[in-house]
Amino acid sequence: MPRKTVPKQCACGCNSMTKGGDYLPGHDSKTLSAIIENVGGIKQLRQLVEGVLNRQIEVRS
Repeated sequence: MPRKTVPKQCACGCNSMTKGGDYLPGHDSKTLSAIIENVGGIKQLRQLVEGVLNRQIEVRS
């Protein structure tokens, strides 16, 4: 039996409703881009997250 989806507000802050997911299509990418821009770049975002987690992020190739 399929699960019922419960609409909820998009996590990006646009105040639109999703069909049950956290983001509307493409809004997760827009949110990530805005975060990266606001902290000064990917390197700075990584440093910030590693500081909060108190551990290094492993990058797999």
